[in-house]
Amino acid sequence: MYRSVAIVVCLCAVARFVQATPEERGDFTMDLWVSPGGSVYVVTYTRLFTPPYAMNTLLMRYLDNGVRTDFHRLPGAFSSYTLAGMLVPAPDKRSFYIVCDDEDSVMVARYTLPFRQVWRQTYTLPEAYFECSERAACDNEGSLYVASLVNFRGTGPFSTSRGCRLAKFNAKGETVFTYVAEGYFRDLLVTPKGQTYLLLENQLLCLSPDGKLLWKREFVSKVSSDANLFAIPGGVAVGDVGFGADTARLRVFEHNGRLTTIKRVPIPYYHNGAGVFYSCKVFPRKASYQLRVFAFDLSGRRLWQASTTARSKQGEDPLFEEEKKPILVRDSGGNVYVFINLPPLTVVKWDSRGTLKYQRQFYPLGRDAALVRKAQLDSQGNLYVALSATKGGLDHDSVVFKTSPTGRLLWVGLYDSRQYIKHK
Repeated sequence: MYRSVAIVVCLCAVARFVQATPEERGDFTMDLWVSPGGSVYVVTYTRLFTPPYAMNTLLMRYLDNGVRTDFHRLPGAFSSYTLAGMLVPAPDKRSFYIVCDDEDSVMVARYTLPFRQVWRQTYTLPEAYFECSERAACDNEGSLYVASLVNFRGTGPFSTSRGCRLAKFNAKGETVFTYVAEGYFRDLLVTPKGQTYLLLENQLLCLSPDGKLLWKREFVSKVSSDANLFAIPGGVAVGDVGFGADTARLRVFEHNGRLTTIKRVPIPYYHNGAGVFYSCKVFPRKASYQLRVFAFDLSGRRLWQASTTARSKQGEDPLFEEEKKPILVRDSGGNVYVFINLPPLTVVKWDSRGTLKYQRQFYPLGRDAALVRKAQLDSQGNLYVALSATKGGLDHDSVVFKTSPTGRLLWVGLYDSRQYIKHK
């Protein structure tokens, strides 16, 4: 009897793992890209938690004035819990790629502007299933690289192992190479010339543009799930969090794989590509919570710092989890933008000298929770923000808004998850 109960418990646990929703896996995402002509392309996942319980992964286009003109439903949303896709602009800025995961397969498609699908390809791994965790990037020739976390099926009923599958596609949709490695996948970095870095939990791999392994470096201790790769002058850096409060370990490698530096630094939220990192934190004061943002170099030396009041504090008023992880972006002029996730959404802008330019609050159309998923700036300094939002703690909707360089709200686009009826 006890054995039967144990088997039932194990089966339920496995079923729960396989069928977990993207939110439960922490993979509820959106992506956004602003084309040179001003059109805004958004990939998003929407879900109804009330009848008819519809799930959609969608590609949408907004004009520069906020009017939504085009709409595609991406595959897979009705057959399983689907991760919203990634939108990867090609270097010519006249086309982009979509990567969309459906657990059993990965769909890759190329679109040319304004909204024409040129080709589409779906690939599977017979011996594995995908984990709804992808990274994708392009090189200067327009080739697309897609790295996926996969579960390899073993011979036993519950035997699986984690691995990474890297696939390279040329601009015509032809597969150039595939590469499979064992270990939890963490991050992908592709150089302009097509050299690829794969970060796994226990090693860093470097591949040539034709998929040959150039070198690998193993780690004594596993890197965290939040570890990232950064392209730096002359090499690559691995940022690994989890070494004390607000602290990360930064490993710097040359292009030949030689380890040159290991430093304890603040957690890097953004990198400018030239060896300067940006970090930020929200911390309590007597009557308020303060937001501090600062820049530091590869040695950990602080180069720039600014702060402002994030919000007032009343008694024992703890920070919400969403507030503890601000989003930070930087434009080409050195202006820094920080987003604090909590309705109302707070957006703070500093210039390159640390002068506060504006601090604005935005209410996402009556939604009671909103998380910034992607932010981008155009060449005029306009800010575009994509948020996943909920109403009543249930339905997941998509919100996009645009602000001027001074922080004035220009337009808001909402895709209500109940709009699926209009697009059936």
